[in-house]
Amino acid sequence: MIDQKRLVDTFLGLVAVDAESGDEAAIREKVRKKLASLGISSRTDGAGNLFAAVPGELPGDPILFSSHFDTVRPGKGKRAVARPDGRITSDGTTVLGAD
Repeated sequence: MIDQKRLVDTFLGLVAVDAESGDEAAIREKVRKKLASLGISSRTDGAGNLFAAVPGELPGDPILFSSHFDTVRPGKGKRAVARPDGRITSDGTTVLGAD
């Protein structure tokens, strides 16, 4: 079962990190540390991409998850608001992300 509170808290913590395009180091490090706390090793390439591999327990084809860390402007000082209806929005002064 999904722990919704933990999921929302994790999202709010990640979205609060400033990560405008070209300035993603802080969010990359936060994700790297989270992966490490789960026992997942990762590496960063020369372009700043973070790679991690999690071995599967069952035979089969690998699954690839791809994402990005940056946001559009204005993306500094983001303040996410968890609404009573379950939606998460910005407070209206910044973005949360762009896609």
